[in-house]
Amino acid sequence: MIQRVGGRLALAALGLLVALAASPAAADATDARAAAEAARAAGDVRAELGHRMRLAEGQQEQGLHEEAVVTLSRALELAESLGDARPVAAVRGALGNVHVALQQDDVALRELTLASEAAREARAPGLAASLGNNLANLLAMQPGEESAQQAARAYATAREDALAAGDAALAARILGNEARLQLERGDLDAAGASLVGAASLDAKLEPSPDGVLTRVHLGLTYLKLFEARERAASEGGAKRDLDRDKQDLLAAHALLTKAEADARRLGDARGSAWAQGTLARIYAHRGHLDEALVLARRAVFDAQQAGAVEAELRFQLESARLLARMGRRDEAIAGYGVAVERLAEIRPALGFAYARHEGSPREEASRAYREMADLLLARAAEGGDSAESDLRVTQRLMERFKADELREYFQDDCVDAYQERVAGADTVAGALVVYPIVLDDRLEILTTRGGSMRQYSVPVPRATLETQVRRLRALLEKRITREYLPHAQRVYDWLVRPFEAELEASRGATIVFVPDGVLRIIPMAALHDGERFLIDRHPVATTPGLELSDPRPIDRNDPRMLLAGLAEAVRGLAALPHVREELTSIQAMYPGDVLFDDTFMERAIEERITSQDYGLVHIASHGQLGAKVADSYLVTHDGRIELSELAALLTSTRYRERPVELIALSACDTAAGDERAALGLSGLAVRAGARSALGSLWLVNDEAASRLMIDFYTELRQPGVSRAHALQHAQRKLLADDRWRHPGYWAPFLLISNWL
Repeated sequence: MIQRVGGRLALAALGLLVALAASPAAADATDARAAAEAARAAGDVRAELGHRMRLAEGQQEQGLHEEAVVTLSRALELAESLGDARPVAAVRGALGNVHVALQQDDVALRELTLASEAAREARAPGLAASLGNNLANLLAMQPGEESAQQAARAYATAREDALAAGDAALAARILGNEARLQLERGDLDAAGASLVGAASLDAKLEPSPDGVLTRVHLGLTYLKLFEARERAASEGGAKRDLDRDKQDLLAAHALLTKAEADARRLGDARGSAWAQGTLARIYAHRGHLDEALVLARRAVFDAQQAGAVEAELRFQLESARLLARMGRRDEAIAGYGVAVERLAEIRPALGFAYARHEGSPREEASRAYREMADLLLARAAEGGDSAESDLRVTQRLMERFKADELREYFQDDCVDAYQERVAGADTVAGALVVYPIVLDDRLEILTTRGGSMRQYSVPVPRATLETQVRRLRALLEKRITREYLPHAQRVYDWLVRPFEAELEASRGATIVFVPDGVLRIIPMAALHDGERFLIDRHPVATTPGLELSDPRPIDRNDPRMLLAGLAEAVRGLAALPHVREELTSIQAMYPGDVLFDDTFMERAIEERITSQDYGLVHIASHGQLGAKVADSYLVTHDGRIELSELAALLTSTRYRERPVELIALSACDTAAGDERAALGLSGLAVRAGARSALGSLWLVNDEAASRLMIDFYTELRQPGVSRAHALQHAQRKLLADDRWRHPGYWAPFLLISNWL
């Protein structure tokens, strides 16, 4: 997905609301809040509305999106009380934008649709165009051809509204966004035509910061069109139209040069940063690296002057990439280091975007971590004096990367809260920790045990690895064939065989994987060496990061358990008849409370958790762990409880002091083959503030799941038995039974975070 121009509605676009701000100081969140309360006390609805809109904007800039929703909800009440559709449209548009930042696309679509309808009711074509552009951007982010068609229609309507309002700059931006959509759909000629139409409006653009960014947007889109045609010719063998290619680059260069000149005249450092940084990409593309580096560095300086954090990050990274291309590796590593440190400071301001894939600030951050790791590992492989240090830096870098991924997934500070409480696990006796790092041209593996670290490089390209892993995942779920076996062996050869000598020397040590990317969607226990599964030889655990682990033996003096389960068929979901036996057997081993079938209600589980102190929480029910945290839930008898709600209950102050030892989810499912859904599973313990979690990667057989869980808890009662060994015992027991020997039955269960 290519990033589009849209996002937060500038207050200037809201017409009526601009006049409501009492003073420039209201833009500050604290002042805006005080001003809003003062206006409320005075009964001045319009003034309060304006201040609350500014307060919400400030909250978004700080990354406080949930607080912005509360603020805008109050603003919506005020707007509706005025009986004027225009402010209602503005507030709903702002609400839609906040929900985009929260990745709550369904809610965002509803709010932006209602906002567009209100703008039309108010006969405000300029506002309708801005809202329609944002709505189209959001539709373009959704998967499927139907959404793409809806986006195309929304862009066309928004463009007509912009022209009716006489807003050439907005019409040009919308045409640029249409071109981005057409590029994604592979219609390069249509994209070219849209850009020609947008460029024809260029003469109508007055020198302004808005016009500068519009030209930057169009110039970058011309560059992307050039790159798309270049790829199409390379992949399809078609003859290049060199004249057309030259015209695309010349058009991009002209737009960006004009944007940079206007920005200089206007004293617009932000616009200058974007113009120069994007020009650097054109120079780099043509191989003029020295000129590109000068432009990128100037862009960083201007972005810092303007406080434009996203531009600063992008062009600091561009500078580092250019240094790497120029063979100045040490300087490039230092440049990436600056960018990564700066990222930690400015992360909250990067939360708002109408793109969450290629081109989005968070994707740029992900790229930065991998590219820096690539350079460090290449230098370490040469065996110089800095080799050991480079490996340690890479490990810390990947730890930060894993934590950032979970922050982005959960959209809150649960990661920071967890890290404050745990000591981490830099060295843990008896465990071999494995960091696979998936790079474009190879797989790098770092292992650490007892303080020593080793590096292994496997020459398998990312595309090849991902194809095999996804194929393995799909075949593991097919419990009637052994087609998975060659794929399980191939992935073993890449991922485990390189450090097999360490395994032999470790004599049954627990292997703790810190999976990367696509490797999250497969269970490492099912990898096969040609004779045996990995679980036959070693206990296996998974952690989202060592700094996100709290490895210590289970407290057997505090085993009180909350058991909850659903055996009945409810709301079209199949019955789970073995859940009764599962809960009964586990209850016989551990004291605690049981919520079963019609007593397993959302309200009941809330009351139990808030009134009792549980060391273990076990839930056997249908459930889903989705690609977004909002899509993750457990089915109860009366509806469902979102995992975020459950986690919030478990992470109250009372439980932070003595965390839950284990959360187990039996019979749940993650979205098939989805890396982000698997990320949610791996972060479950972190989100809930628990020491460990046990869950499944795919929908499991009811009877097999019950048997495995009963055996797991039976073994866990034995003194000195770790969680990882208890799971290994339960999985091997199923593996030894002819009915359950296929890994589709026993492999999907993952032990997460604390393996002791």
